[in-house]
Amino acid sequence: MEVPSYPTQANYTPLDEMVIEDAETLRVLADPLRLRIRELMIEPCTVKQVAAALNMAPTKLYYHINLLEKHKLIIVVAARVVSGIIEKQYQISAKTTRVARHLLSPGTDEKSNSMQLTLDSLFKDAKADLLQSMQDKTVQMAHDTPDHHAMLVSSQRFYLTEEQATNLFARLKALLSEMDELSNAQLGRSDAQPYKMLALVFPSSRRALHTQE
Repeated sequence: MEVPSYPTQANYTPLDEMVIEDAETLRVLADPLRLRIRELMIEPCTVKQVAAALNMAPTKLYYHINLLEKHKLIIVVAARVVSGIIEKQYQISAKTTRVARHLLSPGTDEKSNSMQLTLDSLFKDAKADLLQSMQDKTVQMAHDTPDHHAMLVSSQRFYLTEEQATNLFARLKALLSEMDELSNAQLGRSDAQPYKMLALVFPSSRRALHTQE
């Protein structure tokens, strides 16, 4: 049996960033299960491997994987014949995804829905990950837990000048970029623990009473 010609690539290196420009692709990405599938496809893997990691039947994943492939959120990087069946290996097409600003700008109902969909998917995914990590004791809650086994949750409000806010964003972006490069270099290491981070920093319209006049 011959393997059909796929645009496969040995040792494929995902793009640094993919910008989502349309609402349909955003809806595909925002599904919690598909977000989890993409997390598992940081390195090449088959549907069977993903199914085993999720404790699901492979047949329940094909619809989601086909959607991800159709919208170029994952790609086929290898294919072979196993027991007369074509087995594909998939990998994420880009290390990070970013939603284009025009999808999130206020205006049409579609844009408003895109913003809500993006926020809902981010928060739901982070919540599910945290609760599971607490349940299996990856996140520990004892008072004397070392920082690298605990969780950091903080909601704060800062009053900053334009210059100070610019400096804050620059430092956060630099730190995130540094950690991203470090993480990519350590994929596959048994002593490298995954950490989830959801950073939300924005100028707020909610002012203190003495600054509203």
